[in-house]
Amino acid sequence: MKNLLTTLCTAALLVWPGGALAKRTTTVISIDDFCDVFTVTAGERLVAATDDPNCATGLVGGIFTKVKGVGDAATLAGIFNGDTTTSWTVVFSAPFVTGGTWILYYTQDGVREHFFFEGSYTVVGAGGHRLRGGRSITSLKRPK
Repeated sequence: MKNLLTTLCTAALLVWPGGALAKRTTTVISIDDFCDVFTVTAGERLVAATDDPNCATGLVGGIFTKVKGVGDAATLAGIFNGDTTTSWTVVFSAPFVTGGTWILYYTQDGVREHFFFEGSYTVVGAGGHRLRGGRSITSLKRPK
């Protein structure tokens, strides 16, 4: 019975979307003019990222989708610096290439999203994190 359960679980991982054999890629994105450096791990549809803790602690997750005015994009949402009063959504244009764009939105009530800031990004190699600028994109101004 134990072997049957192990076999079924292994088979489920092999066929489940995003399972153990799903191809994943990692891209390091440095936000131009800011200290934020995101390590983005992407599968076929799902994407997750962490911000460099030397700048801001952020953990975001989301999907690849089409965004009006952007086109193909990775749309990720989460919190930064442990502040649970504000949820952030960052949209990275895709594919991830130097000169790509990002847009940042926020919500504090879970009902309305507000535009916060936008800019460009640079793709840097693994281990090539470049902390540029002295502050995080989430510290530009405090949402009201």
